[in-house]
Parts: sequence; structure tokens; C-alpha cells
Amino acid sequence: MAAHATQATQSEQSTRVDLDGMVQPDPHRPGPDRWRLVDQGPAVWAVVQHMIAEGDNDDATQASDALIMQTASDYDITETEVRAALAYYAANRAAIDTRIGINAAVAGKH
Repeated sequence: MAAHATQATQSEQSTRVDLDGMVQPDPHRPGPDRWRLVDQGPAVWAVVQHMIAEGDNDDATQASDALIMQTASDYDITETEVRAALAYYAANRAAIDTRIGINAAVAGKH
């Protein structure tokens, strides 16, 4: 029986990122929607919201490598950190989507 090599999707690649030490809770704002990259990095929701706004689809976990590289540049973080944010988002999508929705409502962008 021959082994079949399959190419992992962007989503699968991002969820393989080891989150240990890459994202952490915000010490001043509790909740899974407020986690951020370490060392006072951007909030995961901010990275995801940016990728949705700049990308060509509404699912940041399907981001192209080019969008990941651009986001890393825009936020002055590494591509690995962007992938860690995406992995955290994939595991906590409902909370982060709610945060993004609240931000949009407050900004008047229903």
C-alpha cells in the first residue's frame, strides 16, 4: 500500500504552530478574545481583523503566505507569530469573531 502525500492547508499549518510561549492572556483584560502575542505584541483579534480587511476572503485561517508575510510586516512581527495568532484564532474562533463583531458595531460598520 503506497503512502499518499497530502499538502496541508494553510489552516492546518497554522494550527500546528506551537502556541506555548507565543500567545498569552492580556493581564488587564480577561477572556479568550483578549489574548495577545507575547511581549506586549498585538492582540490576536487585531491581527485577525487586519487579515480579514486586507485579505481576499473572510476566513483568516485560509490566508495566503503572501498575506501572512504582509501582516507580519504591517505589525512588525514574525511570520511565525502571525501563524501562532491564526492557530489561537482557529481554536477560539467564536470568542474572537464576537470581539471583531463588537468592534465593528462600535465603529458603526455593521
